[in-house]
Amino acid sequence: MGKDRGSKVLCFFENPCNGSKLICFKQFAESDTLIFIFENGDVVAALLHEEAGDDFSLEIVGLLDTKLKAAEWSPDEEILVLITYTSKMILLSRSFEPILELQLDAMDADEVAVSNVSVGWGKKETQFQGRGFKALEREREALKYAGLDLQETSELRDPTVRAEEKGDHSRWDDGEVYIAWRDDCNVFAVSLKRDENSEKGRRLIRFFSRDGNLEAVSEAVDGLQVPLCWKSQGNLLTALRDLLVDGTSKHSQIIFFERNGLRHGEFLILNEKIIDISWSCDGGILAILYHDRAQFWTTKNYHWYLKQEIKADEEELFTSVRFHPEKAFTVILTLMLHLIKVLTFASVICDGPSVKGLDEGIVNVIDGSKIKLTALAIANIPPPMAIDPTDGAVRFEHELPSKAVKMKPTVDSRAALVELYDGSLLAFDAQGELDGIKNFSQLCLQMEGINFESQDGSALVAFGLSESGKLFCGNRLLANGVTSIKLTDQFLCITTAQSKLVFVHLENLLTADLSYITQGDLDDERTRDIERGSMLVTAIPSKYSVVLQALRGNLETVFPRIMVLQAVRTFIKNKCYLEAFKACRTHRIDLDILHDLDPTAFEKNVAHFINEIKKVEYLDLFVSCLHEGDVTESKYSDTLKLEEKRNDVNTNHPNQGQLDGKKVNKICDIILQEVSRDVYSDSYLQVQITALACQRPPQDKAALELVSGIADTTAQDNALTHLCYLREALKLYDEALGIYDVDLALKVAQKSQMDPKEYLPFLQTLYDASLARRNFLIDDHLKLHEKALSWLFQLADETFEEFETYMISHNLYRTALRLTKHIELARNLILKHFANHLANTRDFAEAARLFEFLDESQMALDNFIKAKLWKEALSIAKKIKNIEDYQAVAQTLAIELEDDRNYADAATIHLDFLDNKAHAVKLYCKAFDFDTALLTARISSSESMENTFIEEVKESFGIMSELLADCNGQLNSQLKRLREIRKKREVDPVNFYGSNGFVMDAPDDVSVAPSDASTTQSFFTRYTGKTGETARTGESRRTLKNKKREERKRAKGRKGTVYEEEYLIRSVGRLIERLDSSINDAEKLVNTLLRRSMWEEAHQIWRLWNTVTEFLEQNINEIHDVASSDRERIDENGQIYLAPEIPIPVIRHFPRFQALDF
Repeated sequence: MGKDRGSKVLCFFENPCNGSKLICFKQFAESDTLIFIFENGDVVAALLHEEAGDDFSLEIVGLLDTKLKAAEWSPDEEILVLITYTSKMILLSRSFEPILELQLDAMDADEVAVSNVSVGWGKKETQFQGRGFKALEREREALKYAGLDLQETSELRDPTVRAEEKGDHSRWDDGEVYIAWRDDCNVFAVSLKRDENSEKGRRLIRFFSRDGNLEAVSEAVDGLQVPLCWKSQGNLLTALRDLLVDGTSKHSQIIFFERNGLRHGEFLILNEKIIDISWSCDGGILAILYHDRAQFWTTKNYHWYLKQEIKADEEELFTSVRFHPEKAFTVILTLMLHLIKVLTFASVICDGPSVKGLDEGIVNVIDGSKIKLTALAIANIPPPMAIDPTDGAVRFEHELPSKAVKMKPTVDSRAALVELYDGSLLAFDAQGELDGIKNFSQLCLQMEGINFESQDGSALVAFGLSESGKLFCGNRLLANGVTSIKLTDQFLCITTAQSKLVFVHLENLLTADLSYITQGDLDDERTRDIERGSMLVTAIPSKYSVVLQALRGNLETVFPRIMVLQAVRTFIKNKCYLEAFKACRTHRIDLDILHDLDPTAFEKNVAHFINEIKKVEYLDLFVSCLHEGDVTESKYSDTLKLEEKRNDVNTNHPNQGQLDGKKVNKICDIILQEVSRDVYSDSYLQVQITALACQRPPQDKAALELVSGIADTTAQDNALTHLCYLREALKLYDEALGIYDVDLALKVAQKSQMDPKEYLPFLQTLYDASLARRNFLIDDHLKLHEKALSWLFQLADETFEEFETYMISHNLYRTALRLTKHIELARNLILKHFANHLANTRDFAEAARLFEFLDESQMALDNFIKAKLWKEALSIAKKIKNIEDYQAVAQTLAIELEDDRNYADAATIHLDFLDNKAHAVKLYCKAFDFDTALLTARISSSESMENTFIEEVKESFGIMSELLADCNGQLNSQLKRLREIRKKREVDPVNFYGSNGFVMDAPDDVSVAPSDASTTQSFFTRYTGKTGETARTGESRRTLKNKKREERKRAKGRKGTVYEEEYLIRSVGRLIERLDSSINDAEKLVNTLLRRSMWEEAHQIWRLWNTVTEFLEQNINEIHDVASSDRERIDENGQIYLAPEIPIPVIRHFPRFQALDF
């Protein structure tokens, strides 16, 4: 039979043995073969010849010498199980080769049953016999002492433990054998009587492995009957039984067995003979077939619900039921009159309105003939109430153009939607008038609709979800991979196959980009993760919640961020600050949104805000949770009105840069100003303290002054306790001392964890001291030494020495000078101490000037000499020294300057003050001041001096030539090495950066897979010594010592390390800097060489310099060409960043000499 309801005969033949019943039929699609197994043991194969039309060939492929009671192929079509009339089980392969023959008797069943139940250890007295057994034992002891002793043979059983059954015979047991294979083909079950010779023998179920090994036997069950069926995608075997009471059948049950043969639940069904049972492909629906009806059951939370019952016509009877192998909601029923019914169901949740004002979250659940409902807005529990169906009055009737498959009211209950078989959607209003016609592109098993109010007016919006997971709005495809939908007056709620709960704004549905529904990579208010397989039950906008049901049946109420934020925004817009605050507080929304959503409105309505909130603890919570930044621009951005909100920022919101560092203080000041008004009296004194303590920086001093001004002792103590909660008590103790309030400091100390031995002696000293002395002790204790010195200055008339000592010990010379600027004697004394301090700290120039100001000439001379200020030193020496001492000072200065390579100044001293012209000529040449040196030599009219000059020029030429030769050689060698390094890195980066830790020739039994304990380093992690995983814990592993060691490695740039390339580049930069510092000296040297007719030497310097310069210009870009991948580093947080590029230095050209440039 095909999808077009047509039928075709594949083959036909006469029964090889008249009267023999067909017990098994199987079609092998891949080989176009039909296998028929008859009760007499004949196995007939029919080979279809589709190429030759309707032709087929028959062959008897097997003939058993015994009659068969049952036969069943495994789902993979590889094994055939046969049960004979002699209780022999035969396993055949697909080619009908024998695999196993096994006689089924009572002995093997008893052995397996005993081995399965016995635990093999412990005494019977210590084994668990039910939680009520001990109570019954105590009851027996009590009756014994009361004189009502029970006999030992009387039954003592825990009523909470199921009574042991004997396996009594079912009235409907016809003795048939039934075989059931599990979906994975690893286990099959056989149901037959334990003793075939007895008509009343116990029926049991044997569990066999794929190769025929008997693994378990079912426990004894009264009234057990056939058929059997394994639950799809599960490990439970479904069977039937009659529930016997006093040997009489009263009820029927569906029972479940585990693979070990033990019971695993049951539920009651109709007390009628059952023809067949079947599971859907996903294991979600159980079909039970009677002669006249078919029932479909589902389970949630271990409760079984009768969801549908299909009755046969009066003259027809059902014969079998099977589910579609791929479609869980499609079932196939066969009837005796050669009819087949194919039914497709849909799992639909029937809930009440989901718009504000009507959203009580009422959800209906069908359970047989009852409707169970729960108002989930009140209690998140499965439906506890049952309502018997009642006849309702007919509101209206309307003739439909074709067959209707679904009817559902809109979420606002203003219209009814009817979906026809062709996907057409009709909408009827409350009066029964046809309000609109829409079309879905496919038949949708779930649909939602609403009359949406927009700027263009009211319009019916309908959404449909097809069986394949396609979401439609009318005939427009919105998304794929959708599992369930719910609609509110603002959002379309969606669950996706990626286990996401997604929200779509209805307001911009037609223009929005909805690709985020299935992408799963969006991270804003419109999406959130849910448990895998969860489905939407209902939405409750007034509670900002949706209810989900997991696969196992439990209900979960979640409060999506988008629904909560939308409600908060509405509350703030309507200035309902209390409702907005409670919503934020309940759902952990940042309270800054109360201000950030509309700062201007908040500032204008701060009095209304305070009067609405009222509670001091609420206002405290709001103020204490404030932080910088605009939360509406970061984590709470409105996904519906992003563009509009940007415009609002320009008009109503301060610039983000202006808000930073100012918002918290601004809000605190506004609230502080409002609650400080007389109209509030002292009601919000605690809020004032909070507003002061939460500013940045905290206004601890102002808060303490506010607390200090409270007259009521109890109120002051409470306020101080609150302040100590907000701020660290030790800091408040210091602040209390800072305002010189000793009483308040004592109260703060008592609320801290300080030892009284630490603060009581000090505070007692303060009580006993005078005002100035007390203030000095306080500021000294707080290390406010400048203020302490000012208080000590007020006591200077009594103890100036103490003032002087305190100044020296804390280096408060400038403060002391400011205090004593009008007292000359004291000022000069302080200046002398200051000069000595500067001399001790090696600030000789400043010390010398102070000593000269104080007319301490010798001290001034000594410090000028140490500072190498030779002009100032010689001027003072001229004043206080004779000619011999003056010459000694000049000689000392010349030596010091020459040691510091200050050859020019040293030459001046030798020429002008020591009359040593020959040495002056040498020093001028060392300073490359050749013109002055030549002038000095010729003024002296000394040939020896000119010879000295020429020798020094030649020596300078040698030094400069050697410098340029070294630079040229260094540049060539370093460029060559850089090219070698980069080529090696390009050819073999693994060996260049180091081994990745894998041993390629490791034995087979040694794992070389990377793990958390040994993570493969990437190429650049050699720079940091850690990977992305270990970098996150690097703060504890990579100590300061390791960092310094790495910096030393980078500075050394040892050959063969990853630091070598960076070292070579920086080395070239240092060489260029050295050339820049020497270019002026080289120019002077070339000029002098030309003047002295040393043209070859001058040309050599000029040529070498230009050679080095040209080499640098040609290769400087190549030297600094470092790929971005080679600059990758990992910071302490495990984030990859690029190290700064080494800038390319500017190359200066040697001045042009026309006499040499040819």
